[in-house]
Amino acid sequence: MLPIRNQGFFFRNRYPLGILLIVALIIALLVATQTPPPTSPVEEKAWLVSSERIVLGAEQPNVRIFGTVESPNESALSSALSAEVAVVQAREGEQVKAGALLVQLDERDLRLQRQQLEADVQDLLAQIDAEKNRYASDQRALEEEQKLLDIAEQALARQARLKASNLVAQERYEQAESERARAALAVSQRQATLADHPARLQQIQARLQRARNALEKVQLDLSRTRITAPFDAWVTQVNVSPGERIQPGQHVVSVYEPASLEVRAQIPNRHAARIQEALQTGEQIHALTNWHGQSLRLKLDRLSAKVQAQSGGLDAFFRPVDTSALPSLGASMNIYVNLPAYEQVASLPVSALYGENRIYRIVNERLESLTVKVLGQQFSEGKTRSDRVLVRSAHLSPGDAVVTTQLPNAIDGLKVTTRDTP
Repeated sequence: MLPIRNQGFFFRNRYPLGILLIVALIIALLVATQTPPPTSPVEEKAWLVSSERIVLGAEQPNVRIFGTVESPNESALSSALSAEVAVVQAREGEQVKAGALLVQLDERDLRLQRQQLEADVQDLLAQIDAEKNRYASDQRALEEEQKLLDIAEQALARQARLKASNLVAQERYEQAESERARAALAVSQRQATLADHPARLQQIQARLQRARNALEKVQLDLSRTRITAPFDAWVTQVNVSPGERIQPGQHVVSVYEPASLEVRAQIPNRHAARIQEALQTGEQIHALTNWHGQSLRLKLDRLSAKVQAQSGGLDAFFRPVDTSALPSLGASMNIYVNLPAYEQVASLPVSALYGENRIYRIVNERLESLTVKVLGQQFSEGKTRSDRVLVRSAHLSPGDAVVTTQLPNAIDGLKVTTRDTP
């Protein structure tokens, strides 16, 4: 039997406990008799993607490289003289014709030198004429002196016969002998004078040649007082002013020939061999660039014969096809070079490529991955077409739909739906 105190507690709380028990029984009954709600099957999500149909054919890859405009005919004209600047006609940025006067140097000192040398030449020419006249006179005199010698010898021979017969005095014989000796000496001296004629003439002619060379040098220096354009050119720099005295070798004017402009760019090593093969077979390599908002077509002229140290390619030289919009010397530009075409390749947007060599084909609304060989890229300058890649795979067929949307969760079997399939 419970203690009286505990019995009082039980009787005081039996009604609330009964109510709680009845509520619990009702809730359990409702839960047990509740009808479950209808369930709908879960549908697999289809990802919305863009796609492009495969077209196999010949496609030209291109490579984007950086080029600089150069000119093999870029000249830094300098002075060959020490002279004052008289006139400066060249202006920076001006276009001039071949032979146009750029700078005129003072030529007064050179004109005086030319006059002096011209006088020296005339004097030496006169000396040559005098020497020739002297030679002719000596020849005539030798003939007369030879006659006098013959006469003296005959007289001496006659006196010798008379002396042998004791018919002439000793004094007459000695006098004839003396006359003969004087005539012989005169002939000998005249012959020596004639023999020296070639040497004397050569000496004068040598002095004449030196004078003429000096005169030609002065005339050449006079022509150098006119610093002219060596070709049709643009003036890029003027370094002198009128009244300034310049020295030999001092830089005066810089010019370049616009007709010889070319763009030097470095072809990456991975493309150099293919371009060299194309050039050897006569195939032309073209390129495209943009200059001041205008497309400029270029043609590969030649490849460098030397690989520069620590470079990643081979220097190539491009010449503008159209000379109506030539770039400026020293300008830098991006060049898009068209490489030789590949056969039976597909051109796809860059967004179709996953990683380095994987694309996804759509088969029965599901993705199927394919490993492809990337042969090159097709860069685009404009905004109407994005950059593309050229790929090749034995498993690609014309008409295959390839995903061109980059999906972060792309895997084989993923369900997709296309928004456009060209």
